[in-house]
Amino acid sequence: MSYLERIRACNNFESTHYRELLIDDKVYGQVQPDFAEHLTHWSDIFSVTDTQVVLNPELSDYAMRTAAVAPVLWALHQQGVIDTWVAEAYPITHSFGGYAALEIERAATNFMG
Repeated sequence: MSYLERIRACNNFESTHYRELLIDDKVYGQVQPDFAEHLTHWSDIFSVTDTQVVLNPELSDYAMRTAAVAPVLWALHQQGVIDTWVAEAYPITHSFGGYAALEIERAATNFMG
């Protein structure tokens, strides 16, 4: 397989296979449907539909969002859904060094898209 063929094989992202992660009506990530289903157990924090995972808009700032999401991610780690925990905060932004909407556990970034 040539290098270009390998790149094409790996470049298989299809956004319709994921659910948008919305914070304040802005897309911050793409959540896999299997993981989104786990978030339905925290309906006071996440609203999950067939196409979106929406963080509760009443969580209106960085501190509130971070405090609300942290125990959810920890519980999912305890259940084995998130298989690793590095205890390192990771800011969720639109760009490097940009405004952070919240912080999550670095090991959960793959799950939150």
